[in-house]
Amino acid sequence: KLAPYQEPEIRRVSLSEVCLQIMLLGRDEVRSFFSKALSPPTDEMVEESLQYLRTINAIDSSFRLTALGFHLAKLPVEPVLGKLLIYGAAFGCLDPILTIASALSYKSPFLKSFDDRDQVDRIRGIFAGDTNSDLVAVVRAYNGWKGCQSQQESRQYLRANFLSYHALTMIDKYKKQFRSQLVSIGFVQRKYELLEDQNSGNISLLMAIISGGLYPNLALVTATPPPSAAAAVTTD
Repeated sequence: KLAPYQEPEIRRVSLSEVCLQIMLLGRDEVRSFFSKALSPPTDEMVEESLQYLRTINAIDSSFRLTALGFHLAKLPVEPVLGKLLIYGAAFGCLDPILTIASALSYKSPFLKSFDDRDQVDRIRGIFAGDTNSDLVAVVRAYNGWKGCQSQQESRQYLRANFLSYHALTMIDKYKKQFRSQLVSIGFVQRKYELLEDQNSGNISLLMAIISGGLYPNLALVTATPPPSAAAAVTTD
């Protein structure tokens, strides 16, 4: 049975970004602030958001903004993406991080065709190489598309690599927006400088930034399931 009306958004989404905005305005008691809303979120939702912000070092043990949290609060994006962008700018690895943040915000440029699923996985694996990273694959696929010298070459590249032109153009648009937001908080200059990407070719650093930026949203995939997981699998 459907509910008579949809729950207010404040009770359906993560409050992490809103918590940062409240603290940036100098309102330290976030819980009290939310309690005054017409349809306040549950205490559990507020506490979960605050604990998440502590986990990513956006706030300290006294629930005050850290230096990282201050900058995240100024970026109109989810904290996890903001952290990724700030790390990319700080370590001179901005362009690939802009690509990754844009793909995470929109979607992967690789086509999702059931009939061609194996082919798409194979192509994605080729782009990922030894990194085994879908995000690195997106960066390399995007860079290859940007390197095309003509519309014909671009069409051939997209078709051969099962890539969506629309998704790539949207990623391009998002990248410009994200860079503009970093300019607005003083992390990069309005005019492009080589320092932004002095380490963009360093795959080890890129992988470290991805891991640090997306933490704790990480998972470890092992080649074989641990004994406890294998034991849980039964057959009829």
